[in-house]
Amino acid sequence: MSPKTVVLGLTLVALTLAGPFAGMAMADHTHSNHELHCGHCHVMHATRNDGLTKYNSGAGYDHLLLAGSITETCLTCHNGSTYTDVVGAGLSTEMIPASGGQNSEFTTDPYGASGGFFCADYKTASSKFGHDLFASGPVTAIQGSWVSDGSGMTCGDCHEVHGNHNYRNLKLQPGNGGSNINITYNETGADVQIDPAKTGRNARRTDAIAFNAGNDLSNWCLDCHSDIDSSSTTKHPVNRSLSDAAGNGTVDAANWAKGVSGGGWGFGNTVDDAYGATEYGVPRVRFAQSGDTFSACTTVHADNDVMCLTCHKAHGSKYDSAQCWPYQRYSAVTPNPAYSPIDRAAACQQCHNRGVHD
Repeated sequence: MSPKTVVLGLTLVALTLAGPFAGMAMADHTHSNHELHCGHCHVMHATRNDGLTKYNSGAGYDHLLLAGSITETCLTCHNGSTYTDVVGAGLSTEMIPASGGQNSEFTTDPYGASGGFFCADYKTASSKFGHDLFASGPVTAIQGSWVSDGSGMTCGDCHEVHGNHNYRNLKLQPGNGGSNINITYNETGADVQIDPAKTGRNARRTDAIAFNAGNDLSNWCLDCHSDIDSSSTTKHPVNRSLSDAAGNGTVDAANWAKGVSGGGWGFGNTVDDAYGATEYGVPRVRFAQSGDTFSACTTVHADNDVMCLTCHKAHGSKYDSAQCWPYQRYSAVTPNPAYSPIDRAAACQQCHNRGVHD
């Protein structure tokens, strides 16, 4: 067999594999360049060279993966042993402990990892705490029209597994397609996710997510959850600044600007839902702001936008509907363990300041 024949054969194999993983394989973000190589996720002959490690008893898996699915392959690394953990310690029938799966990489973020965590039993049960990876059949987006394939939702439905230019390798078209959605760069080409005061992975901060003009992250979420109309008066708006909403009398931009140090209503130092908690308030909820730098996009201002990640985490959290603060908490234990409701409305109060709380 000539070298040209070998090269042609390997090229055809690569093209065959590209179907479910089509993307920018040589992009400038993670899962590309020198961070990973093909052998981290794929194996050509269903066994290692030493013959000791066999995959699926030597029969191999579809697409030459090292595990039985896209999700299982991702979680061979994203399990806390090598890269950021995305699976918490809790089960789908109870809350996820606050310490579940959190990497030290995110300790500067008062709300923990921006994506949150999947429940530890993601293989066998569905959950009400976030996006589900339970392969029970097609999944339809809540308040949306997007439907997964027959095997259920996978990591590859939201992330480009071969890498791209977007933040966290998020797909340019996650759901129903249409225009590409850029959630990393602003109009001048600056990556506003990068904090110049930090280095390495910590430079991509999550404590105040910044996006380009138009708040494309919410549009990214709405690509699947398409029934949520951001202009509707019957649903909480997104892609809308406090100053835009101030005219209707329900928003207190001055309170938002005060924060915890200025005595703003709804603000506190910690997220605390423990029974008997007495400190009212939670850290400032996340927001979006147009700007050319990380500093500009994380500056508190009346033009800050509410977005999907203001209230929710993408993977999941220990609160119902993947919320960032303890609006509600459930448990399989009957009766439910007592917990303090003192912060239930705190995040709402930061913008609306209605002057009352539980």
